[in-house]
Amino acid sequence: MKDIHKEILKALKVNGSTYAHPINSQLLSKILNVDPSYIRFQMAFLRKMVGVRRGKKGGYYIKKNNE
Repeated sequence: MKDIHKEILKALKVNGSTYAHPINSQLLSKILNVDPSYIRFQMAFLRKMVGVRRGKKGGYYIKKNNE
């Protein structure tokens, strides 16, 4: 796992991401000081650990074990 992946997971955990309250790539990019498209690209490598909620209030959240 790359350092950026660890930082993304840490940011999701610290900011309390859940399915009901996901964190979008814009906010993650501000937290990590990178481009939002880079965040979206890196999420492909975290598919097993990070879920995606689509839509206007969508974003990313850390999956539970049973998802």
